[in-house]
Amino acid sequence: MEEEASLTITHSNFSQMLEVTTVGYHEDVYMDVGNSKVRMLAGAPGASAGTYTDFSGSMLEDIDGKAHAYFNSGEVLSYLDLVSNGSSTEIVLTFYGTGDFLSSRMTISPAHAVDEFEVSLVLPSGDSVMDSIPTQLPKRFDAEDRFVVPVDDDELRPLSTKIETTIESLDKIVKAVGLREELNYYPIVVESGEFKLDVGSESSEKIDAILEGSVEGEDLTNIYGGHFKETVSKLSGGVTLYCDSGGPLEILQQGENMVIRHLYGNAR
Repeated sequence: MEEEASLTITHSNFSQMLEVTTVGYHEDVYMDVGNSKVRMLAGAPGASAGTYTDFSGSMLEDIDGKAHAYFNSGEVLSYLDLVSNGSSTEIVLTFYGTGDFLSSRMTISPAHAVDEFEVSLVLPSGDSVMDSIPTQLPKRFDAEDRFVVPVDDDELRPLSTKIETTIESLDKIVKAVGLREELNYYPIVVESGEFKLDVGSESSEKIDAILEGSVEGEDLTNIYGGHFKETVSKLSGGVTLYCDSGGPLEILQQGENMVIRHLYGNAR
């Protein structure tokens, strides 16, 4: 078994990367390490919901080599806590393989330690594991990180409605839905060019409000499930939504050293 790559990173940064990728909803993560960045994918191949994230710059301390790994995020986070004793100290993830595309072993150790403390994990690998990874997900986004849908066999276009808003506004949708026990979906509504909170119906309790946000594109009323609530609980600050009437939703957050893309299928 040969060493393929090593990633030096602080415990807090790696925990944050896993948290914004899985949002406590996805259990397993595919990680691509190399070319001065880390890419993570979560979700099932072909599923309507998934996550695609990139991290670089000050989020990382050092990368040496290239590796592809697939692991249970909760398990890895538990071992990170053990190795770092809950602090934000630097750790080293080292990946080993036998020639397959996926690494078959990963070790976790402190970057700077007097004593040698190391956790070694056997990772899922082999061709059959690839069937569980949404490796085609990055190809469904354009150079501006917008999810694209087919127009015909040779042409793709981004989702037609763009909403610049905040996680705080999305949290109002989550909280309003939480007041109605019979609801388990989250509406995204654009009416007369305004981003609206519209929960319930005229025949029962109904909550209406205009949410903070600038809109470009058509009016629509869509509903989403999946990991929408979990995403809102883990992110903060400004986000961009892309959606079509009756189509999927992308929640995009772009930062200096990270790009977070969450995708949801329409629940109607």
